[in-house]
This record gives sequence, structure tokens and C-alpha cells, in this order.
Amino acid sequence: MNTDDYKLVKYRGKPVANLKQHKTISSKFLIDFRINGKRYRPLVHVVDDGSPVDMIQRAIHKRDEIIKLKSNEEASVEVSNMTLTQYFTRYITVRAKANKWSDKYFEDTKRAYKLYVEDVIGSKKVTTIKSTNITDVMDGVAHLSLRSQKLVIDLLKPLFTKALLDDGIITKTPIQSSHNVKRNPKEEKKIVVEAVDKYKLVHSTIHEIFANEPRNRALILFGFYGRRKMETLQIRWEDVNLESLAYTVRAENSKAKTSMTFELATDLAQALKELKKQSNDTGYIFESLTKPNTHQIKVDSQVMRLRAATGIESLTYHWLRNLAVSALSAQGVAPIHLSSLLGHTDINTVNKYLSLQRVASSAVTNDISQKLLNGTTK
Repeated sequence: MNTDDYKLVKYRGKPVANLKQHKTISSKFLIDFRINGKRYRPLVHVVDDGSPVDMIQRAIHKRDEIIKLKSNEEASVEVSNMTLTQYFTRYITVRAKANKWSDKYFEDTKRAYKLYVEDVIGSKKVTTIKSTNITDVMDGVAHLSLRSQKLVIDLLKPLFTKALLDDGIITKTPIQSSHNVKRNPKEEKKIVVEAVDKYKLVHSTIHEIFANEPRNRALILFGFYGRRKMETLQIRWEDVNLESLAYTVRAENSKAKTSMTFELATDLAQALKELKKQSNDTGYIFESLTKPNTHQIKVDSQVMRLRAATGIESLTYHWLRNLAVSALSAQGVAPIHLSSLLGHTDINTVNKYLSLQRVASSAVTNDISQKLLNGTTK
């Protein structure tokens, strides 16, 4: 093809980009464009109806169709070569903008991927991931609560749906029905069998294996006395008053989205006093050991040690809340106090909204807890 046979095209007095017209065959056009540094120069013919303007319009329409088609093809090739981590980064950036995610939700989603997915299958190409790889991911989070497991699979599902339906780089999703996590709230919150004995065992074991580790002892005791994992990890030193024996879970860190103040149990306060002597008394109590000014993310190693030492296979950080409710309810603690201890806004998880007195309620549950642990109550 001799490009000298083609001339620039003008439409409405302006040069037309990426398009040239044959000097002698007016219905013949050269489309000239680049995508990712690669040059394309297809030739096209349009209907010659004797109108130069109409022919140029048809050629412009052809140009747009061809460039769009090639762009999609190139994008598909690029995407099909992406690792899951690259694809996730691209996907989540677009989705967050489209759905106007908050910065916190965006960062929490990225953190979940990094914690539970990236090390397992993040380096694999999206097109090579099989159902067995998803099984590996889910096996890796099997020790977490059902809620956390569901968050992981719900993170991956739309990712592969997009790869299948939008980008067309896979022919079927690797996520199978066997990977789905079915939460049964009633079953998940069921009473722990032999709760009083287990409550005493877990408590004594915490003090035994973490006797010289105030950080880990405090970390687990927060859970033992009813706190959720992320509530614990995001507590700052300024949220704790070791003189009045109280601490506050901030609204932005609570599931109920309201600030809550609780009484500190005596042994938890002691662990915090020991820890304060060994660390900075500002910022997060459980500050990350690798990333200053951020809080610790995982509690897996501490929970695994406690599980192994007690022999309780069902033990997770969240399970400690169920254990506390089961053991304390067996001692006659009123439901309103238990709801308040756990940070619920109602008594049914209270059939109607109440203003719960958390300081007073946690004082009641702490008192019953100490009597139980000291053997002064049956």
C-alpha cells in the first residue's frame, strides 16, 4: 500500500483525525491509528453516491467502529493477561468510584483481599484460576466466623462475574455452590454447651499462656469480656481510663454506630497497665508492629494458641462473645445486661430500641464473671 496515494480529509472545514482519502478513488479511505503503541492501517470502502460529504461521514462512522472494536480487542488481551491482584485493583477502583464508596469501605475491602486472598491466588492469571483455587482460599479462612467467610466469597463473586460477563475472558466462574457460605443467625448465636466450665477453662488458659505477654493477654481478654475483634483492635490509649476503670468504643468503630462506654474488668485493666509500661501511651493500643500509626489487623496467631491450649476446636475470637453470653446467662444475668455487654442496641440483638446503660451493665456482668471465676457462685 502506497500511503502517498492518500490525502488528508477535511470535514466542515476541519481536518479529520486518523482518516485519509484516496486521491483518485473517492470512496476509498485509509484509517490510521495506534493502540498501546501498536499501529493499525485498515482500508475501507464506502458507498459512492456522488456526495463527497456523505462519503466522508460514512468513512468517519467506519473509523469509529473499527477503532472501538480494536480497542476492545486490545483491552481484552490486556485483561486476560492480568493476575488476579491486577484485575482486582482495576475492578475495585472503577467500582468504588461508580458506587461512591467511602474511603473507609474502600480501604477495608482492599485489606480483606490482601489478608485472605492475595497470598493464596493473587499472583495467578484470572484466566487460569480454577474452583480448587477458590477452595484453597476458603480453606484458609475456615477458622474465621461465618460472617467473615461470607465476606471473602462475596468479595470474589462479582470479580469473576465481571470477568465472565463483561470482559469475556473466562467461560465459566470458578466459584461453585460448594463455596457459598450460608449463615444461620440462630445457629451461629446458639448457646455454647458446658459454657461455665469452658468459660473458666478459657480464662485460666489466657492467663497461663499469656502470663508474660500483656499485649496478647489484653487482646484476648477484650474478646473474652465481649468485644468484637475490630472494636478491640481500634481502641486507642486515650479511649481508656485506668483510674476509673472504664473504656470507650468509638461510634465509627462500633457495629451499632454509636459510642459505647464499658467498665474494665480487673484483670484486663492489669494487663493494660503492664502493657502501658512497655509501649507508647498514645495512638492505638494494639498498634501494628510493622506499620506505625496503624492498628494490628490479625488475631489469628493468638486465637490459634488459645485454641490449641484449651482443645476447643470451635474457639474463634467471635466465639468468645457467645461463650460469655452462654456462661453468664447460666448464672442468671438478665438479657438486658447481656445485650449491653455485647454492644447491641436492642435486647433481641430487645424487641424495641432501648437506651442501654452499658457502664452499669458491664459492671454487673463483670461482677458475676469474677464470682464465677473465683468459684463463689454455681
